[in-house]
Amino acid sequence: MADFNREYEVEKYAPGILLFASDGGGEGYGFDTEDTAMPIVRIPFIGMDRQSAETIARDLADLFARLAD
Repeated sequence: MADFNREYEVEKYAPGILLFASDGGGEGYGFDTEDTAMPIVRIPFIGMDRQSAETIARDLADLFARLAD
């Protein structure tokens, strides 16, 4: 995970986001570590910045449930 975040220069472009997965296309999934609840956000790899991060789930269980729908 550390290499994934380093390769995408996440700390430079979207500080506070910790990526843990990709959709296999142009977006990544990560935790918003600046929020104490650490919700899961979706963020584009091209044009990555904190403002483009969209909160999509409260936690991993919520994310899996949403993706299953």
